Amino acid sequence: MRLRNIRCIRTAFTAITVLLASTTPPRPASADQDPRLQRMDVDTDAQLTRSARLETILRTALERNRDLAEDGARARAAEARGRSVSRLPDLELKYEQWGVPLARPYALGRADTVMLGVRQTFPSWGSLDARGRAAAEEAAGVRDGERARRQEVAAQVHRTFAAYFKA
Repeated sequence: MRLRNIRCIRTAFTAITVLLASTTPPRPASADQDPRLQRMDVDTDAQLTRSARLETILRTALERNRDLAEDGARARAAEARGRSVSRLPDLELKYEQWGVPLARPYALGRADTVMLGVRQTFPSWGSLDARGRAAAEEAAGVRDGERARRQEVAAQVHRTFAAYFKA
């Protein structure tokens, strides 16, 4: 009896661990690891050494601007929050042990009842949709802020290039 209870608990924990490990999203490759991005940087640098063209300078400024990268990351995070807010809460693992002797609280074989279960909470009717709509509006606002920053940087590059061309 005791051995069977321990096996059931061990099997449940193993299954939960496997489920949690299989839902981890893959990490995107960074510029340091991707040879295509490194090649693009070399090509851009070669174009800039030959001649100062507005298209090349603008593309380089937009790709390498840290504020734009930060705004893009914020927008992606807001979109991810929006997707996660409009779904049901995560399942919860529930463990109960009744009638355990106080001298040996981990003696599963001496407990009267050992229960292992899964619990799911359900929010009130319509609240998931409302949260999803609010998160979508927030993500749209963050994305609009990113677009505005991109236009601001592009305008600054245009002004600077015009001053360079005049001189």
